[in-house]
Amino acid sequence: MKVEFANESLAIFILVMNIYFLYGSFNIIKTEGGPMGIALIGLPVFLFINLFIISATCTLFKKFESNKFLLFLNIIGTFGICLMIHLFTS
Repeated sequence: MKVEFANESLAIFILVMNIYFLYGSFNIIKTEGGPMGIALIGLPVFLFINLFIISATCTLFKKFESNKFLLFLNIIGTFGICLMIHLFTS
Protein backbone atom coordinates (compact mmCIF):
# COMPACT_ATOMS: atom_id res chain seq x y z
CA MET A 1 0.00 0.00 0.00
CA LYS A 2 1.36 3.39 -0.90
CA VAL A 3 1.89 6.11 1.66
CA GLU A 4 -0.29 8.55 -0.27
CA PHE A 5 -3.32 6.26 -0.34
CA ALA A 6 -3.04 5.37 3.34
CA ASN A 7 -2.55 8.98 4.36
CA GLU A 8 -5.51 10.26 2.34
CA SER A 9 -7.76 7.42 3.54
CA LEU A 10 -6.97 8.10 7.19
CA ALA A 11 -7.43 11.84 6.66
CA ILE A 12 -10.90 11.33 5.21
CA PHE A 13 -11.79 9.00 8.09
CA ILE A 14 -10.61 11.57 10.64
CA LEU A 15 -12.57 14.39 9.01
CA VAL A 16 -15.78 12.36 8.79
CA MET A 17 -15.59 11.04 12.34
CA ASN A 18 -14.74 14.44 13.79
CA ILE A 19 -18.21 15.67 12.88
CA TYR A 20 -19.45 13.82 15.99
CA PHE A 21 -16.66 15.15 18.19
CA LEU A 22 -17.08 18.73 16.96
CA TYR A 23 -20.79 18.56 17.76
CA GLY A 24 -20.00 17.12 21.19
CA SER A 25 -17.46 19.85 21.93
CA PHE A 26 -19.88 22.54 20.82
CA ASN A 27 -22.67 21.02 22.92
CA ILE A 28 -20.50 20.85 26.05
CA ILE A 29 -19.45 24.48 25.63
CA LYS A 30 -23.01 25.61 24.86
CA THR A 31 -24.50 23.93 27.94
CA GLU A 32 -21.55 24.94 30.14
CA GLY A 33 -20.92 21.33 31.09
CA GLY A 34 -24.45 20.38 31.99
CA PRO A 35 -26.29 20.89 35.26
CA MET A 36 -23.28 20.47 37.55
CA GLY A 37 -20.48 21.01 35.02
CA ILE A 38 -19.47 17.33 34.96
CA ALA A 39 -19.16 17.23 31.16
CA LEU A 40 -16.33 19.76 31.33
CA ILE A 41 -14.11 16.85 32.41
CA GLY A 42 -14.50 15.30 28.95
CA LEU A 43 -13.92 18.52 27.02
CA PRO A 44 -10.09 18.24 26.90
CA VAL A 45 -10.43 14.74 25.41
CA PHE A 46 -12.80 16.02 22.74
CA LEU A 47 -10.53 18.96 21.94
CA PHE A 48 -7.51 16.63 21.70
CA ILE A 49 -9.37 14.52 19.14
CA ASN A 50 -10.40 17.71 17.30
CA LEU A 51 -6.74 18.72 16.90
CA PHE A 52 -6.24 15.92 14.39
CA ILE A 53 -8.37 17.90 11.94
CA ILE A 54 -5.28 20.02 11.28
CA SER A 55 -3.14 17.10 10.11
CA ALA A 56 -6.03 15.69 8.07
CA THR A 57 -6.69 18.93 6.22
CA CYS A 58 -2.97 19.45 5.57
CA THR A 59 -2.87 15.98 4.07
CA LEU A 60 -5.82 16.60 1.77
CA PHE A 61 -5.47 20.23 0.76
CA LYS A 62 -1.81 21.20 1.08
CA LYS A 63 -0.46 18.32 -1.04
CA PHE A 64 1.51 16.75 1.81
CA GLU A 65 0.04 13.30 1.15
CA SER A 66 3.48 11.66 0.93
CA ASN A 67 4.68 13.12 4.25
CA LYS A 68 5.36 10.28 6.70
CA PHE A 69 5.07 12.48 9.78
CA LEU A 70 1.51 13.41 8.82
CA LEU A 71 0.83 9.72 8.24
CA PHE A 72 2.06 9.02 11.77
CA LEU A 73 -0.21 11.76 13.17
CA ASN A 74 -3.16 10.44 11.18
CA ILE A 75 -2.55 6.91 12.52
CA ILE A 76 -2.49 8.23 16.10
CA GLY A 77 -5.67 10.23 15.42
CA THR A 78 -7.41 7.18 13.97
CA PHE A 79 -6.49 5.07 16.98
CA GLY A 80 -7.67 7.83 19.32
CA ILE A 81 -10.99 8.20 17.52
CA CYS A 82 -11.56 4.44 17.46
CA LEU A 83 -10.73 4.23 21.17
CA MET A 84 -13.14 7.03 22.05
CA ILE A 85 -15.93 5.53 19.96
CA HIS A 86 -15.33 2.16 21.60
CA LEU A 87 -15.47 3.72 25.06
CA PHE A 88 -18.65 5.65 24.27
CA THR A 89 -20.49 2.67 22.80
CA SER A 90 -19.55 0.02 25.38
